[in-house]
Amino acid sequence: MIIEATINVEEIFGVRKMVKFDFSSPLAFGSDNVVLVVEGKKVHVGKQFLAIHSPVFETMFYKDYAEKGKEEIDIKDV
Repeated sequence: MIIEATINVEEIFGVRKMVKFDFSSPLAFGSDNVVLVVEGKKVHVGKQFLAIHSPVFETMFYKDYAEKGKEEIDIKDV
């Protein structure tokens, strides 16, 4: 059985517009910015945001690791 349908959407409620971010330039994260270099490309991110969502980044940024105080971190083996 094959069913074909044509749908015409006239109005949409409760759907947000997609927001695009440019991670190639510094963001408004205040003093908590860090630049991750992934495959030669620089990605500007907020340390707190990444640390909240990843125990690896939490350890990297806030524990006693060499990356803790760096402004730019090279991420390898991605």
